[in-house]
Amino acid sequence: MGAKVLNTYRGFSASDINTRASNTCTHSVVGSTVECTNVMLSKVKTVLGASDNSLYNLCRHANVNHYSGFGPTVITESHSGNLDSTLVFSDPTTASLGSFAGYNHSAPSPAWSGSNPNGRTTNVTSGNQADLYADYTLGEVQYPGVDLVVTYWENSNLTSFLGYARVAQSGLTTSVNLDWTTTYSGGITTDKTIYGALFFCDDTSSSFQSNGSQVRGMAPNTTSWSETLHVYTGEVTFTNKGNWGIVPYNTAVSYYVDASTGLLTITSILNSVDPDDSNLMISISISGPGVTDGSHVVFQSSIDGTYYTNTTLGPITHHCSGGNPVDIGDWVINISWGTEI
Repeated sequence: MGAKVLNTYRGFSASDINTRASNTCTHSVVGSTVECTNVMLSKVKTVLGASDNSLYNLCRHANVNHYSGFGPTVITESHSGNLDSTLVFSDPTTASLGSFAGYNHSAPSPAWSGSNPNGRTTNVTSGNQADLYADYTLGEVQYPGVDLVVTYWENSNLTSFLGYARVAQSGLTTSVNLDWTTTYSGGITTDKTIYGALFFCDDTSSSFQSNGSQVRGMAPNTTSWSETLHVYTGEVTFTNKGNWGIVPYNTAVSYYVDASTGLLTITSILNSVDPDDSNLMISISISGPGVTDGSHVVFQSSIDGTYYTNTTLGPITHHCSGGNPVDIGDWVINISWGTEI
């Protein structure tokens, strides 16, 4: 039997393939390939930890690592071209001793690299880009398709497509990053649940087809997941303190919240008051979670009674305390009005 030649794939060099191969045969690097000779049944048995002398049974042995780049494994695509497509790793129906040439019994299993993104929370200011990503261990499998693609959707059944990012299959591990611009609004923050899925696909360099026509299979050992976008909308809730008793006829407030730094800027407060009320005091305070008594006052000023209308105060800036800028989403700005005591 002549030498079996193993070609490089997915960015692995001939040296990579040769170095990691288990001792099932004689193998060496020849140019840009690996040549394997003398695959021996006894060596295959030792590598698998098997006692069976049947080649057919060894090719289907429970200890065979189906995630080796070379080996007696058949990869098929179930429902290819659809979003529910999966890759199936199965035993062969025929036996070939040469299938163990280049076999790596210690090949890593494809899996999330680091942490599963399910349940992750990402903080972002509305209108800015959210850094969504999937870290994945590809392992050594010779996958179908060209790209590894992370996709995001509005719904758990993978409908209402939001966006995608792609990387070419290469190496043992990879990270797919999607810088996706958020456009949510309402309140100080909006918690938005989105859903992700990781696929092997045909070339998606132009665009990803949301009907799944390019999908060859979901990344092995993953399922679709959900994560939360904690979106800072830049809107601030203004309330009257109430126990001061006097509410102005009209109040116009200009403000800006930079959620990335936690900086609140009140650029102006235009006050139109009842001409019968004099010596009014305006108090601007920041209240944290559970704080309702108007503490954490950052600005306080009396409005002279002669300025009945169009009194403008500002600008006022304040960094929310606590050392964590993302807490801005939990703070409420209180504007208190009343006769000065």
